[in-house]
Amino acid sequence: MGVVSPESTAIQQYVWVLFQQGIKAALQAISDAQELINPSYKFKVETNLYRPTIEEIENMALVNILVDNIQAGLVTDFSKNHIVTYNIDCYVRGENDTDVEDGVSLIPADEVAVERLHYLCAQVEYGLTKLENYYMGISPGDVRPGSLSLSFSPVEDASQSATPYAPARFILSCEFPYTPKDHENLPSIEQTFLSMDDWASRFIY
Repeated sequence: MGVVSPESTAIQQYVWVLFQQGIKAALQAISDAQELINPSYKFKVETNLYRPTIEEIENMALVNILVDNIQAGLVTDFSKNHIVTYNIDCYVRGENDTDVEDGVSLIPADEVAVERLHYLCAQVEYGLTKLENYYMGISPGDVRPGSLSLSFSPVEDASQSATPYAPARFILSCEFPYTPKDHENLPSIEQTFLSMDDWASRFIY
């Protein structure tokens, strides 16, 4: 089953899903640009991997973008806001740093992974906060980007990998105004008041 891409006459996808795709495109652009400087700076970008396999991480580094939860924000009779939390998980697979001459391990795999992880996080934060990426390709009125935090506490590894790796997680919160499509043509409050005034003027009190 491929990626859902609704036709123009179908119910349209949530804006927060399109924003997630924009995050992926922005981070992929950072990876591509960094690879031109140094191939070891490249990282793989994925979305919606609920069971990432650490052993299969290409080029040692992986960024995985997940929608964590959606909360109700401001709610009116005809509209509401979605407050969406994204988990942007960063993984670096460990590899022993060895001496070129005798092949003896000099730095433990975990330590090497953490060092690369810190730089991976710097790359990701740069991509997320770069001015041209602020709205991730979404119209400004359709999204209000919020807070961004970073934690180096362990991210769950569903595959129970025995491979040394270092994880981190960015948490990004955004607000998306939402109006049901069949409410878009409702008269505005001002129009309603004008109509009531016009109706009232037809009567003599």
